[in-house]
Amino acid sequence: MMETWHELRGRGRAVACGFIAGGLSALGFFALCSAEAVAAAKLDPSFGVAGRVVVSDPRLHPAIEMAMDEDESPVVLSGFTDETDGSACSGFGVSRFDSSGVPDPSFGVGGLVVSDSECEPRHTLAALPGGSFVLAGPQRYGSACLEATKLLSDGSVFEGWNQGGNNGASRFCYAPAAGPAGVTALASEADDKGRVLIAGSAQWGRKHLFGTVRRIRPNGTTDSSFRGTGKGWAGEPGLVRLFETGPRHYNVVNAVTTLASGKILAGGTNRGGFAIARLNPKGSADESFGSASGVARIDPDGRKCEAEGFAGSPCVASTAQDMIVDRHRRVIIAGNTSRFSAAGAVLGSRLSVTRLKPDGKRDRTFGKNAIAKPPVGPFSASSMAIQRDGRVLVGGESNGKPLVVRLGHDGSLDRSFFGDGKLSVAELGSSATGIRDTLVDSHGRILVLAAVQSGGFELFRLLPR
Repeated sequence: MMETWHELRGRGRAVACGFIAGGLSALGFFALCSAEAVAAAKLDPSFGVAGRVVVSDPRLHPAIEMAMDEDESPVVLSGFTDETDGSACSGFGVSRFDSSGVPDPSFGVGGLVVSDSECEPRHTLAALPGGSFVLAGPQRYGSACLEATKLLSDGSVFEGWNQGGNNGASRFCYAPAAGPAGVTALASEADDKGRVLIAGSAQWGRKHLFGTVRRIRPNGTTDSSFRGTGKGWAGEPGLVRLFETGPRHYNVVNAVTTLASGKILAGGTNRGGFAIARLNPKGSADESFGSASGVARIDPDGRKCEAEGFAGSPCVASTAQDMIVDRHRRVIIAGNTSRFSAAGAVLGSRLSVTRLKPDGKRDRTFGKNAIAKPPVGPFSASSMAIQRDGRVLVGGESNGKPLVVRLGHDGSLDRSFFGDGKLSVAELGSSATGIRDTLVDSHGRILVLAAVQSGGFELFRLLPR
């Protein structure tokens, strides 16, 4: 989940928490922790119960990402599966809370909306003005078609879109004339005109996998004015193909945002490293950014691992996970530098973060040669957020435990954050298995979404620090 600065908005010891039944059982239970634990962990006592909300529902799995609506109330997107019918498909669940962490009774049933079908996967969530949301995902797993669903502020599906998709969704198909195809949706964002950008990837035939950015109009139709021009950027109306560099390369876009200028930044993975493209408002390459092609590439490990799926020989590669833009218009991208086996299995990962100047050149005041590798041990990043003072939060997991890391302005580990630069959610009494998203609101409070293996999720809100 991506956010820009202008849109935003002593370590505690391990504690045990009990559970009490919540007033709205549709969203499971709230956790109750001691006042001592709240003080130690710096949780916001005005949120949920003692700064924490726990939703226990085996149907809501996995937790995917969250957004904040106009009054900064959290909205959480998750998968939805009713295992009682034996379905192998996955639908979606959307949970909305008020700003104090209480399920919003005006949204769906008890604050929860679930898809009509269990074959409606949705993997991204974008907030629109007026309290509505757009969800996007493949028509089904392995499909060459993308679907987007608009939910109104009460959680009902807006039937006015219904452009050929299931249950009121708009459908956009993109496939070769022959051979396998498939699309993914990995990030989305609405601009100030209500248009929605959806980033992801597409498979074209047996060997081509490239990044994609699609833009749809506020009415749910293709924005035909948005299309790339030139080699590597050509696409059908409404679609731009990125990082299309070879038949065996792994290429994907998993972060996207519209800048104040109307230009678009798309961040992802290309050639076994990080890649950031800047597009002009209609999708053509902004050749003033990065290299002459409008793309800036950073390889944190220096050793390329280019085969699709990183299989074929043991190698090291870096994959981008999230991107933010700070108040100085510098671009920060975080991800994982991983060792892969010959079979493509991950043997271990560490955190890598890079920062670029507004023109896409390396910011050498950050880390070493614009690359920071904080000493946090094994780490798999999933999300990033930025505080008003420019310090960066990275959420992920380490050795199977959820972890939030904070970096200083130069990319070093900020040890003023909970004593050693890290917050282990497990020390708050959580049973979560990993951080899924991290946000900062306009008051400087830190909101963390964590996944629970048994289904459901946990939300934490930390006081400004």
